[in-house]
Amino acid sequence: MRKKVLALVLALVMVIAMLPTVAFAADFADTKGHWAETQIDRWSDFGVVGGDGTGFNPNGSMTRAQAAQVFVNLLKLTKAGDITAYTDVPATAWYADAISKVVEKGIMNGVSATTMNPEGTLTREQMFVMIGRALGVKPVETATKTFVDGKETSDWATGYINALADMGVIHGTGNNELNPTDVINRASVMTALDNLIGGYANEDGQTVEIQEGKITLIVADDVKVTGEADPDMPIVVAGAAKTVDLEGVTVTGEEAPVVQVQVEEVAIENAPEGTNVAAPAEATDVTVNGETVEAGSTAEAPAPEAEQTAPSQQGTTPVPQPAPAEPTPSEHKNEAEAAMNAAWEALDTALDDMGELVVASQSNGTYTLTINFDKLTSTDKVLDGDGHGLATAIGEALKTHLNGISLTVGGEDVYTAEGKFNNTALKHALFTVAGGFFYDLGNLPESGEFRSVEGTATANNCTQSDKCTYDVTLKVVLTGEKLTRVKDFAKKLSDYVSMTKINASDVASKYGTIQGLTGESEYIVVCLDKLPQTLLTKVGQAYRGDSAQTAFEGASVEALLTLLAQQTMDGSLAEIETLARMINTNEGLIDTVLGHVSAKVLVGGETKDLITMGSNYTPYAGSVTDFAKLVKGVNALLTSDAKSLKPSQFKVTQGSTTGKYIVPVTVHIDLESSLGFTADETILVELNIDLSSVNTSGK
Repeated sequence: MRKKVLALVLALVMVIAMLPTVAFAADFADTKGHWAETQIDRWSDFGVVGGDGTGFNPNGSMTRAQAAQVFVNLLKLTKAGDITAYTDVPATAWYADAISKVVEKGIMNGVSATTMNPEGTLTREQMFVMIGRALGVKPVETATKTFVDGKETSDWATGYINALADMGVIHGTGNNELNPTDVINRASVMTALDNLIGGYANEDGQTVEIQEGKITLIVADDVKVTGEADPDMPIVVAGAAKTVDLEGVTVTGEEAPVVQVQVEEVAIENAPEGTNVAAPAEATDVTVNGETVEAGSTAEAPAPEAEQTAPSQQGTTPVPQPAPAEPTPSEHKNEAEAAMNAAWEALDTALDDMGELVVASQSNGTYTLTINFDKLTSTDKVLDGDGHGLATAIGEALKTHLNGISLTVGGEDVYTAEGKFNNTALKHALFTVAGGFFYDLGNLPESGEFRSVEGTATANNCTQSDKCTYDVTLKVVLTGEKLTRVKDFAKKLSDYVSMTKINASDVASKYGTIQGLTGESEYIVVCLDKLPQTLLTKVGQAYRGDSAQTAFEGASVEALLTLLAQQTMDGSLAEIETLARMINTNEGLIDTVLGHVSAKVLVGGETKDLITMGSNYTPYAGSVTDFAKLVKGVNALLTSDAKSLKPSQFKVTQGSTTGKYIVPVTVHIDLESSLGFTADETILVELNIDLSSVNTSGK
């Protein structure tokens, strides 16, 4: 069977993983070896802070607006306040939303009654006060730790600085100087957060552990807390938290935990007796172990209700019996099962040389490949066919054990009893897994399980019919510290892009006749149907007048991209700027993928090159927005034929035609040298760009 089943198993995992999304887990080039590299990596992985398009700029200053965005991301703030009094914060500025939220939360104030100074640099004492307010740190009038320049601290900052110094967050310089009015750099901000916050739960269903001497911060729902209680360092509940389970918290002596709730409608469950829960005035509907905590007050948790164990019929507790031992491969009587288990054991051994990039495991018919996103930057081990590719490394380990075994997935024979590999069936299995890629990845559960497919292994030379087949589940699990960043990117991308399927017979009825579109029974449809209205407004403004749609349809792709690159990004398009920044800082990994992918576009029954294999993506190097850098980089990536195309050539002819376009793109993936897999897939890209509602008068 050689690499045929190998190609299925690995392609299920690695073709998905090789989508450019994986590139966005890379660290910043300019933080390598920096004294704050670890802290910067941690908080950028959490999505709390990002780079500037070329790197992180750790020694650069942080503006007040940037600091506001950091705390919005950290606490997942959603409630906006009134900032109309601040005349230097335009409603269209990218930072207006963030500033309104930190003002509402009481984290940031203006420098005067009418001035916020958002583009101004942030001083060290201003940042310390913001951290203290954000995490509910109580000001301390007199500090145990003092600094030689402590008298230079502003009165409004002294209490917070005293408290943070005593908590070990602020250390000062080698000369024991605080330098409170100096501008704080970006690396120091991340270090201050890291010194104060230990466990950070920003994903629903997460389990977080208390770290000694640090605050535990929870901004997601259905979070479980474990570890030894530290009464000097509270558990702060904010953001989207609704239920927090403290059953895993242990108490030494009478040192019960302290919980500070910053949001309303929160249930603290299974809290150790005596847990002190504080709810500020705005935090209504807070309970601890079922008892109400009045807004603006504190309460001690009653003893949690003990779980009752039903007695046995004899009135005694049954003695648990040990589980039967797993049978060894030699004890299996099913030939297909024995072959699959032996192959997976060999696979696990072979993967030891891959640096924990992928780990194979199996249990009771479920065969799992776990991908470590932290290791995926070593793409040479996956894509290159120089003898070190992933398939090359494990092919020999599998071929002996899987010899004579056929595999059916999704009702199709991926590898037939006649010993032939069905590439079409494999492709269908792949797209079954990839169909909801961005949504599934963005909503990945705590277990890391991405998707699974059901199949049947058959021992072709088996003579006992009841022992010749074995139902299997192939599962993909994702792991790694950087997975959070990838998930956040996928969530953002799924806001604008969706994927569906359409039968070939239904294409004409939905879109009209597409010349030259033949050979597939169904097509993947990538819908860009949720483009931000503000972005459409930018396009509409570029073609002023009632003929904006007509002008748009008659312009070449190159002209459209050039025009888009000239548009100013405001606060309403901050998410697009973030996506663009992620792409621009990872062009090296994107180029690795492009070295194995080409694309053609079908127009008027003819195919034209869109992107040729081995092309390079290079973001524009000028001092412009990240979105402009991305658009100009894409413009340079496209072939001359692609640049000359016009939207009118792809306008939908069936039903309502206003602003709907369908672009057939055939993608060729060549991973033969490393994964033993090649495929061609025609994807229908559906764009909805209706400018009728955003046209403006005048030329």
